[in-house]
Amino acid sequence: MKILALIPARYASSRFPGKPLVLVHGKPMIQRVYEQTVKAFPNACVATDDERIYNAVKEISESKGYSMVIDRASAGSIIFAS
Repeated sequence: MKILALIPARYASSRFPGKPLVLVHGKPMIQRVYEQTVKAFPNACVATDDERIYNAVKEISESKGYSMVIDRASAGSIIFAS
């Protein structure tokens, strides 16, 4: 059985807008969350509906050699896969 970890990444949070892109020790938070998640679940995805998060994850995936799958078919969401 394969398990897929799905990491939701919303930019428009009411308490902390832009939280996934905030730098923590020089890395965007979404990158830190992804890197920790794949340690436990090798199949992980980031799901977002925000173009800024999309661009950040795309840049990270290209620099780190992660594979990337984009799905814009469902309700405007964008999904990135490892």
